[in-house]
Amino acid sequence: MFRRPLIVFSALALLATSCEWRPLEDPSPSIELAVVVELKAVLNVNVSVYNELIPVPKIETDMIRVMFYDPDSHKLVSQAFLSEKTERYDDEGKRVPCLGGDVNISVGKYDMICYNFDTPDTFIRGENDITTLEAYTSEVPASIKAKYKGLEDTDVLYEPDHVIVARDIGLEIVPHTGLLVIETEATTIVDTYYIQVRIQGAQYASDASAILSGMSPSNYFGLAEREVDNPSAVYFNMQKSQDLNIREENKDVLCTTFNTFGKIYHNIDNGAADSRKGDGTKADDDIAPEDSDLRVTFNVIRTDGKAFDFEINMNDIFMTENALKRHWLLIDAIIDIPKPEVDPQGGGGGGFNPEVEDWEDQEGEVVI
Repeated sequence: MFRRPLIVFSALALLATSCEWRPLEDPSPSIELAVVVELKAVLNVNVSVYNELIPVPKIETDMIRVMFYDPDSHKLVSQAFLSEKTERYDDEGKRVPCLGGDVNISVGKYDMICYNFDTPDTFIRGENDITTLEAYTSEVPASIKAKYKGLEDTDVLYEPDHVIVARDIGLEIVPHTGLLVIETEATTIVDTYYIQVRIQGAQYASDASAILSGMSPSNYFGLAEREVDNPSAVYFNMQKSQDLNIREENKDVLCTTFNTFGKIYHNIDNGAADSRKGDGTKADDDIAPEDSDLRVTFNVIRTDGKAFDFEINMNDIFMTENALKRHWLLIDAIIDIPKPEVDPQGGGGGGFNPEVEDWEDQEGEVVI
């Protein structure tokens, strides 16, 4: 009487253990990653250019390195390189460059960092951990540092290239059978400034350079934080030009654009609850000149080979509207290069040909 139901239940049990649901296709480990290079509003590069008489910096890249980190251990688990150039359209319908390619990565959650891999003067270290991933530049040789006095305990570094970075923290790669396309946007982590000082006797200058102190030496771009505990100085060459906005007859200036990881306000107490921003500086409405140690030293080589140093305090200049909003460091002071007793170029000169002989310092301060 009960034998037939037992047979039915046994058959159902057999079916339950022998059936397995399988997708028609196995999940794909490949994704297509597109990194949109967003550089339409970089001060002194493609917007807010003060002096069009000197070359405008360019930011280009042909290679993007993408790295995937474990969000818990922060360790690097996979990486790839992207070099396929395409274009995308932004919200305004304008074309923007894009680098992309196929990446093999398992399903899961990651912290993804992308950066341009073709920066000849900027180096990357600490790649195996997202918390130590750092962009930095090397020190200038001792022969350059020796041209400036009082910098024995200061690291003098070359200016960085523009490092273009995209960060996607907590990026989730979901199971997929077709092509999964992920798009991310990369922007620069480097500031470009324009600096200018007026000059008298520009025809007697054969070469000029400058060192600006109070700068950040590096950027931990895995964490989106500038290094703020070890102030450095950035070195850059100057150019002779004119500022047509000057109303006086003498419109000669020494000027240039230079790159930096950013300025540092030294007296921030790292343990205090202040209004620090994510880049290691204070908020613009909570800063004061006495918080910083920003100084520029111009080194000018005269046509007879004699060197002149001019140091200018930059704290107040960095607080001006032009500096805060446009990254223009416009120094309203005149450095004077006296006429050499014997001018090897017959009173003309102007070609920048660096030759260093004995020092001849200008006494006194440059008043702004």
